[in-house]
Amino acid sequence: MMTFISPMASTDFTEAEFDPDYYPDLTRFAKERSKRLASHEAAPAPLEEFQLKINHDISWDGASLDASSYTWDISHSEMSEINNSCDEFNTHITDLTAGDDPNKYAAPYCNHSLPFHTDAGDLVAMLVLKSAANGGDGIFAPVSTVYNKLAQSSPDLIPVLMRPDWPFDRPPDRSVGAKFYKRPVMFLNHDDQPEMIFSRGALIRSPRGQRPVGLPKLTRIQCEALDAVHFAAENSVHRIQYREGDLLFFNNRRILHGRDSFLDTADIGQRHMLRLWLKDEEMAGTPSDPNLQKLWGNIFAVKEDGEYGRREDLDWPIMPDPF
Repeated sequence: MMTFISPMASTDFTEAEFDPDYYPDLTRFAKERSKRLASHEAAPAPLEEFQLKINHDISWDGASLDASSYTWDISHSEMSEINNSCDEFNTHITDLTAGDDPNKYAAPYCNHSLPFHTDAGDLVAMLVLKSAANGGDGIFAPVSTVYNKLAQSSPDLIPVLMRPDWPFDRPPDRSVGAKFYKRPVMFLNHDDQPEMIFSRGALIRSPRGQRPVGLPKLTRIQCEALDAVHFAAENSVHRIQYREGDLLFFNNRRILHGRDSFLDTADIGQRHMLRLWLKDEEMAGTPSDPNLQKLWGNIFAVKEDGEYGRREDLDWPIMPDPF
């Protein structure tokens, strides 16, 4: 059982808004953290009781993770069975910007790198229809390992990540007309294991992002905590070089993922991946935050008169629709 000071405990946080960078900058991160610690400004209260290390199956380090431990080479007959089954998909990840202005498209649909983040769902499945000519590797890091690294190097930032005051865009309850809502970035599941659901683009306006202008900016301490997550993940990263035909499943709430930048060429073609969000009814449990519970309901509880239409009318074509 983990015990530590409540994320809502009284803390001397500096609430002045800070202009953050979408792409984490290690030099800036180190400079800002050193400045804060030296001045004793916005220093969170010390943790009274704290589990310094979480031991769990999903606490591996990327450098020591053996690819054979999670790889299954399927036969031709198994491939045929999968192809016959996979006729409905959630979304596409491909570069739609060729010959167009890349700033018109959100980050997943461009060829730029993507910082560590999660999607929305318990599990994510990705099918590689076409790999990139150069780059585009997947990057992965477990939340438990990130937590362990922060517990050793920056334990003061873990309560910051668990405070329910992060201004996310796109509220799950669209009926109220709000442009943002607040919830934690990190939370504990029913087994007291840390989980994360977030993306930088939902918190920081990216060069190609869809986050509306005028929403609250992150505070300095939030920016520091968000960058600390990214660099802790980088220090334990596991890279997967996608190959055409690969089918990848991973625990979205327990494993952060991202992507290296990539380059398509005319002779190879465009990198194209299909992504499916999955709900684990048996093992994952419901996210602890009420806003995430509402979001899960929006995504997975499709009814005949639901927001996205009738279940049998939903259509996810093999090629992306034009924007």
